[in-house]
Amino acid sequence: MKRTARCLISLLLLAALSPCALAQSTILGGLWNALFGGSTGTLWDSRVQIDIIPLEASCLSQGDRLLGLSRDGRRALIASSDGPVFLADLETEARTDLFSATPQVLTEAMARLSPAQDQAVPTLSEYFTALSASLGRPAPLWFVPSHVLQGDENTLRLWDTQARAWTIDCGTGAAYGPLPSSMSVYGGQGLYLDGPGKPMIMDLATGTAQPLTIPAPADQYPDGAAALSVGFVGQGGMAAMLRTSRLDRANGQTCELAVYKGGEWARYSLATQIFGRETSSIMPVNDRFVLLYSNAAAQITMPILVDLTTGQSLCLYSMPERDHYTLCAAPLSDCLNESGIPTLPETARGLLPLGPMEDGTCLMVQLLGAGEIALLRPDTGETCLLKDESGEPLGLPLMQGFTTDGHTRVVTALMPGVPGHETDLDYVRLSPR
Repeated sequence: MKRTARCLISLLLLAALSPCALAQSTILGGLWNALFGGSTGTLWDSRVQIDIIPLEASCLSQGDRLLGLSRDGRRALIASSDGPVFLADLETEARTDLFSATPQVLTEAMARLSPAQDQAVPTLSEYFTALSASLGRPAPLWFVPSHVLQGDENTLRLWDTQARAWTIDCGTGAAYGPLPSSMSVYGGQGLYLDGPGKPMIMDLATGTAQPLTIPAPADQYPDGAAALSVGFVGQGGMAAMLRTSRLDRANGQTCELAVYKGGEWARYSLATQIFGRETSSIMPVNDRFVLLYSNAAAQITMPILVDLTTGQSLCLYSMPERDHYTLCAAPLSDCLNESGIPTLPETARGLLPLGPMEDGTCLMVQLLGAGEIALLRPDTGETCLLKDESGEPLGLPLMQGFTTDGHTRVVTALMPGVPGHETDLDYVRLSPR
């Protein structure tokens, strides 16, 4: 009991140490379904108990660190005490080492780091050893544990010490990378950006990729269009966040969401947005709704919820109300300033999207006020706050990384050395009361 209390205190200390930690968000899937009874009727005014639980498996050693949990709940991504990252099977307690699923990409990256390398495909260990040497580090540097997020299907997304993105298949141990951006996966294919504005589609079985052409009408994009992000939405639909190629840092650029479904591209206007503050990350909510948000400017921007059926777009934001914040939604057209740029209302703050419910009826977010957890029903526009055990609005620290097994266990980016944090193999268990 004392240990749990100390770990909970460490969570609060972490929030104080990292008040502006801006997480790329992840789809929480079945976690919320299991926590709150599996029906949307039990979500409103739910009360939640939080416990810190140590992970145990025979393949784990002292000094290992828990980085994330697979969506199916079977495997945990572990940074071993001697550096390499592996998957620990929580059922059989066996260890699965990662292997490169993009040999050509890895070979090209290795050639830049170590020109003397022969043409043989390097192992992941050889790549990270060369990466460490290029940075003047005596020991291999592997993945950065504070940047591990849930990916699509049964994958995890993470970044290495050069901010290069990787996608890990938790079922096989396949590692796709290093890539310039995180990769969205669906049905054996991957979507990512190979540099600014260069959409690529990958065959995950072979690791080979080819350019993806997104039509850009010349009358709308006389200088061409640039893709800010790409990803799968719905049941295999493809989405791209586009802006004009010519930047106007003072007045902003025209932006839109292009979605390919049913054999054709549909376009949804996102008004004018300032460079660096675009809602450039794509989160599918269900077959009808897509959420667009900013990774780097969550405090001062508003996620935009796009209805792919009606074309309506809503801005989401946190608004202070007495001693807590509430979730608000307003039409995009009502949130534009005199220059036509989406702008937070006075006293309002942004929010962090956490993800949709498994049944697709609710979207869960964290309000950037006191960290309250709120729910939105996109179909009806209804909102509510979750409650802690005392019945007060449930507030949690803002996390730099967040993964879940899809049921009751979640892994957060606890910082080593925080007082009261006794092990790096803890996960958080959320239980309904």
